[in-house]
Amino acid sequence: MQIDAEKWMTVALGEAREAFARGEVPVGAVLVDGDGREIARAGNRTREMKDATAHAEILALRAAELREGDFRLDHIGPVTCVVTIEPCLMCLGALSLARISRIVFGIRDEKFGGLFGKFNLIERSPFSEWEITEGVLADECHELLKKFFENLRNGTAPG
Repeated sequence: MQIDAEKWMTVALGEAREAFARGEVPVGAVLVDGDGREIARAGNRTREMKDATAHAEILALRAAELREGDFRLDHIGPVTCVVTIEPCLMCLGALSLARISRIVFGIRDEKFGGLFGKFNLIERSPFSEWEITEGVLADECHELLKKFFENLRNGTAPG
């Protein structure tokens, strides 16, 4: 079953906006099961937690894994990760280990993106086996990141 990508990207954007308000890089993620139900959601907390691994995708996975009682999530059916920006290498590794089957993201990350960006793993297994959808609410995702980095350069970012 296909999920409503725009609906869930709106949820991920809500998490990204909350991260923005906390002074975090505004990235949000939500995990959705094959029936279109939310499993977990999170926004970046790397600065708050002083933890380089506290990316939105990782935090959502941690919450889902605790809820489900297993680090592999394929026992609940196909799981989609909806995230505002292309996942980095670390997040892709975690998503792979958790047996996520689909990734939906808003914008590419040329600097740190693992699928299409600098590392370009899209054609390598296991990443080539995922269903990938990109560009969902891309303008909104881009504008939020752009505003954050403009504020950071101007010294007006929270945190």
